[in-house]
Amino acid sequence: MRAWALAASILLAGCVTPPASDVRSAESVLPDLSDLAPPAIDATRARMWWEEFVLNTPYRHTGTPTNAQAAEQLMADLAAAGYEARTIYFLPPSARNVQLPVSGESPVEAGIRAVVGIKPGQTMPQHVVAWVAHYDSNQQTIYAAYDDGSGTAVALELARVLATYNNSKTLMPIFFDAEEIGLVASQAFVQQAMRDQKHVFDMVIGHDMTGINCPGHEWPMYQMVGENFAQQLLPIQEALYRDVMKVDYTMASLATPREEIPPACVVILDGHDRNSDERHFKEADIPILRMAGGRKAVDYPAYHKPNDTVEYVYEFAGGAENYEKGLHLTVEASWWNVVIFDRLPSLVR
Repeated sequence: MRAWALAASILLAGCVTPPASDVRSAESVLPDLSDLAPPAIDATRARMWWEEFVLNTPYRHTGTPTNAQAAEQLMADLAAAGYEARTIYFLPPSARNVQLPVSGESPVEAGIRAVVGIKPGQTMPQHVVAWVAHYDSNQQTIYAAYDDGSGTAVALELARVLATYNNSKTLMPIFFDAEEIGLVASQAFVQQAMRDQKHVFDMVIGHDMTGINCPGHEWPMYQMVGENFAQQLLPIQEALYRDVMKVDYTMASLATPREEIPPACVVILDGHDRNSDERHFKEADIPILRMAGGRKAVDYPAYHKPNDTVEYVYEFAGGAENYEKGLHLTVEASWWNVVIFDRLPSLVR
């Protein structure tokens, strides 16, 4: 499937990766990772960026001035990190009766955005490893701190850390608008990608509602895999957490009641049942992963409510430091996955 794109211990203090000399690949499952040093994640930078972003861009509802301001901020930050930054515009989907403000001469620029960063691959630029988050907010929220300011912060910190990585495939952080009105921008993006068929997405990682999780919170970090490639993805994820990150993990089925899942820092699930932008990539038969702090969105008490604020996230997470630890683990797991799928042969045939 070809697609185009613009396209029993828990490690504390952010789950520190062992030195490069101790990182060994699992034969026939992981690529050779022995040349890599631990990723230089700055979780404090990520947390402080998150605070500033959500406080400076309240009411990021699709079509509002602060929604556009948020997109411009992401463009600037991607460019500052060294990525080629582009904004793709999509017309509002009239079939969904979405009413957006129209201003200026171009109806397209009054529409729905995808902010895309591009770091071309050096040897296989036609292959893409992407990660996604949505920056828009639900109509019932003001700051949308956890949903999905948190995932936006993780995706941007991941882009910053990967800016110095010597990638073979093209790396592509994507920030989607209009997730909260039906995954609209990601649907349009994937549809256009499928029509043009100039590149192959080898992996897409989704970040939505992340950071309230181990090691700073009692919730595990849930690591989901797309069902269409579960047979290949599950052994890779197990080897990552067991042999590389050395984090306490367990494996479970989507159908397993939460109270029956053994306690662990990371829970690897055999499928994907969340409704966010990575879903459209999965439906296009592209391998996906999804990280989440919280098994279901409604587990977070402020989900789609006005009190989804910085203050409430800190209260629920048990403090800023604990939230920072959860962000660190999410970025670190994502970093290793990007590197792994940059080095592995494509799963897509």
